[in-house]
Amino acid sequence: MTEISRAAQVANLANEVVSVKDFGAVGDGVTDDTSAIQAALAASKAVRIPAGTYLVSDTLLSTNLNGYSLIGAGYHTTEIKLNANISSLFSFEGTGSGPTYHSNFHSFKGIKFNGTGYTGKIFNLVRSDRNNFEDLRFEHCYQTFYNKEHWDSSFRNIRFEACGDLSASIPAIDLQPFDAASSNTGCNNLVFVDCQFEAQPHIAFRMAQHSRNNRLIGCKFHGALPTPSSSNVVVLIEATYNKFIGCSFTNGQSAFVSCNGADMNTWDGCSFVGTPSNAAIEFYNSDDNCVDSSLFDDNSISIQQTGTSTGNVWGLGNRSKDASKVVGGTLLQLGFGETRLTHDSSDYVAMQYVSAPTTPTNFDSVKHQWFHKNSTGSNTLGSEDKSVIQDITNGSESVDRIFSSAINGSLTEVARLSSGDKTLKVAGSAWDGVHLQLGSYHLWVDALGNLRIKNGTPSSDTDGSGV
Repeated sequence: MTEISRAAQVANLANEVVSVKDFGAVGDGVTDDTSAIQAALAASKAVRIPAGTYLVSDTLLSTNLNGYSLIGAGYHTTEIKLNANISSLFSFEGTGSGPTYHSNFHSFKGIKFNGTGYTGKIFNLVRSDRNNFEDLRFEHCYQTFYNKEHWDSSFRNIRFEACGDLSASIPAIDLQPFDAASSNTGCNNLVFVDCQFEAQPHIAFRMAQHSRNNRLIGCKFHGALPTPSSSNVVVLIEATYNKFIGCSFTNGQSAFVSCNGADMNTWDGCSFVGTPSNAAIEFYNSDDNCVDSSLFDDNSISIQQTGTSTGNVWGLGNRSKDASKVVGGTLLQLGFGETRLTHDSSDYVAMQYVSAPTTPTNFDSVKHQWFHKNSTGSNTLGSEDKSVIQDITNGSESVDRIFSSAINGSLTEVARLSSGDKTLKVAGSAWDGVHLQLGSYHLWVDALGNLRIKNGTPSSDTDGSGV
């Protein structure tokens, strides 16, 4: 009886998990294993790739079908290493727009991809969705993920080391629309969790037109060492509704984040630490973005606005130790909420009043964080009076001082709220000066020392009635 090989046994078992070793892959870092891995993927959609270094010199899989899975033994032990320039290592490209026509449900886990010395995309994802990429490592890859109309997929615990190409302006990850003229063909609802971009020589992450509702959570972006390149780390071009949550940006390049025509994006709980040559965040013709609860340190400028950027929000939770906070363009709005401003000896002025294109002027030399609200109740900084709350320590007693002043005037204390005896002490009592107002009722002390009250604004020291 003729002996049946393991490869022949699994050749028709498309739904069985097969190993590339069963198709002749060696994994010794010397033998070219391209044809063996191709054969395994042709035999089954579920392929296991054991520990080893597998040299490849051509595309391993190009399909419009669904449901391929390639699982390694971990990115410390399973490595796929390029041995030639390629167009793409894996290409999933749907036949039309929308989930029905997309190439879907692909999964890759526990593999290291090494592209040292060669060009080509590792993943080409065009009209694809509901994919999962987890526990992967990319080292010196020309491009890791090239995406067009890629939807509803997750990327978790992925490490990118020195990926992208500066000379060819190739970012490590690129999110592009399939059709720039159609808003429904962008990359949407992609989630990146605990991903690390280390020593990036060029743009780490680019979101182009119609990229919407993508989320980056707990990701780290680190510029190239020892000298940062001239590139921005993250670039948003006409991208909207994207969120960066708890991400860290260090060793800045031209800018940590550069936005061009990008509206309504959010940075929440992020840190920007380093020395980018421009600003930590740049807004060019970008509106209604929000930065909150974030730390800015050792940057020349926290946020720079150019073009027609308007309506961008600096939240109360931000802290900045940068030389300049906000430069150029229409001034940032400050967010309002229940957040209580705090003060300690290391805080710097959190914001600056800037009338572009003149040099920024500090609002006040006192170290404190502040917010403003003009007389119309809106949150925009203008020529109206504004209020400042400063939290200080008076011995063992915590005191909130409330100030009021004109834009470039000196601070005048109008009230003091003590958390010790729970009292609000108004710094004045004259009818035509600082006094207490409760709703529509005004209270003041007249010249004879009597407390007086009136429903409405008083017109003289003896107006209203005695209390």
